[in-house]
Amino acid sequence: MRRLMIVLFFFWADLIRKVRLLRWRLHRAALRSGYAILHYCSYRRLFVMAHLARYLRMTDKNQRYRSRVAEENYRCLLGPDPRFDYTWVAQRRMIIEMAATRGQNTALMREIEACAATLRAFIQAEELKKKPVILAPMHSVSDILAVIIGARATQLPVSVIVSSNADEYQRKDRELGGITNITYCSIHDAKENRASRLITDCMDAISGNRHFLIFPDMTPEYTAQTSSGKMETAPCRMFGRPAVIHSGITRIARLLSANTLCYTLYYDRGIKIHIDRVIHADQLADRLPENIETSIRRFPQDWLLWHMHSLYFYND
Repeated sequence: MRRLMIVLFFFWADLIRKVRLLRWRLHRAALRSGYAILHYCSYRRLFVMAHLARYLRMTDKNQRYRSRVAEENYRCLLGPDPRFDYTWVAQRRMIIEMAATRGQNTALMREIEACAATLRAFIQAEELKKKPVILAPMHSVSDILAVIIGARATQLPVSVIVSSNADEYQRKDRELGGITNITYCSIHDAKENRASRLITDCMDAISGNRHFLIFPDMTPEYTAQTSSGKMETAPCRMFGRPAVIHSGITRIARLLSANTLCYTLYYDRGIKIHIDRVIHADQLADRLPENIETSIRRFPQDWLLWHMHSLYFYND
């Protein structure tokens, strides 16, 4: 009896191992098939599946919760709009990011290159050649695409300042997206490492050998939730009420005496780019809140941070 028990134990253990291996291989095969579809087919065709998932209420519970918060925030700031569906914004972002990285979708890559060419023309403008440049995209459509387009618009190395999860967008994905000239610097790294890297990158930027890319619209609430330290903010007015925004980009711009090039991605039957403005370092503190608000009002259906509870009205 004991021998039979031992035989059955190893039999079931081996069977479970083989089943897990089979599931893993099927999962890999499904992913490869999906990437092949994303590469050769129009990525916009996959939007039908996203619409069907929403119609059948097959979306994640956490996503439905975020969508309720986002839609209420939208209503409070801009008024009711039955066309706004934050779940669709999140689904579209996921499809586009997969198509741009793993899928290397041909049509999407053409759209990305067209956006990068538009941005490149502004970077190469005479007024920007004279000073360091900070690229300042909004969190709109996809933050990964914003970085891809910013990096493709220049041949120089780009330092991307992020508030957390600096390694979330892995090196392999960056290479698949065609952006090998970027490095991430998290403001939550150890102070010694962060200071050393920033000093080196700032010296390169002052010498004209590097650009910074910083998302100016990141909400203080998000940073507070992902950091144990106090983040520096600046008071301002947005949407007709007292607000606060991060002051990091302003401090770096002053340190470098840099021009900040603000841009926003939006979706209109394809990925498009809107160059918001070029702001000089001594004007950035005053004009940045206005620029963020104007961009949100212009492209509210594309902004990704509606789900943050307090937005810019965070009281720490």
